[in-house]
Amino acid sequence: MGVFPVVSVIMPNYNGARFISQTIEAVLAQSFADLELIIADDCSGDESAAIISDYASRDNRVKLLRLSKNSGVSAARNAAIAKARGEFLAFCDSDDIWLPNKLEKQLEFMKKGGYAFSFTEFQMIDEQNKVIKERVICPAVVDYERLITGNPIMCSSVLINVKRTGKFTVPDFALAQDYATWAGLMKVKKIKAYCTGTVLAQYRKGRESLSADKARAFKYTWRINKSFLKLSLVKNVYVNFIYMFRWVRKHYF
Repeated sequence: MGVFPVVSVIMPNYNGARFISQTIEAVLAQSFADLELIIADDCSGDESAAIISDYASRDNRVKLLRLSKNSGVSAARNAAIAKARGEFLAFCDSDDIWLPNKLEKQLEFMKKGGYAFSFTEFQMIDEQNKVIKERVICPAVVDYERLITGNPIMCSSVLINVKRTGKFTVPDFALAQDYATWAGLMKVKKIKAYCTGTVLAQYRKGRESLSADKARAFKYTWRINKSFLKLSLVKNVYVNFIYMFRWVRKHYF
């Protein structure tokens, strides 16, 4: 391992005690081990900060950042990004799981293709770690125009070469911050995201109903498109119509 890690893993945490041990262990067990795991705790009220501290005391790759006040997931991610030293940024939420060869396979894919931005396909699991969907198939390439008609990029699957893109920040939205981040990068840097075409991560689906979750996501997507991406009213209506159509087709047909 060099002076600086190759990969900086960005993980926000707020009251994640139930699952965070599984998530941390999945990161630390990666076949590609030259990494740092930066966990930004957003003033959790449970024992998750103590759990993180215990891992940090046993593995110097784990870094705990404590936010001084509860500021939301965007602020937590940005605090971790500011401390990151790696050539690549990976994102992992505190309840998701990586397969053991996730980073190794994804780095090989990016280096072979010369890509700055990649993501993977994934499984969906429930709160008991039961697989509820074996494979979520993603498009091979996602550009800006494809992204704004429906985000197929799962946050915990993303790997970005920041030597190519430069350091960036996560926009401050209560929901869909990942969509805003990818869209902003693609718009400004004129880059595309490339899918490995393989399942390398697991996304944990919570108890919240699909319809309620998506209703809020549609609302925030509209706001992001209008205030952050500066889409016209006509284009915002159009891309949200396509987004809704794709979602209904995916879940009901």
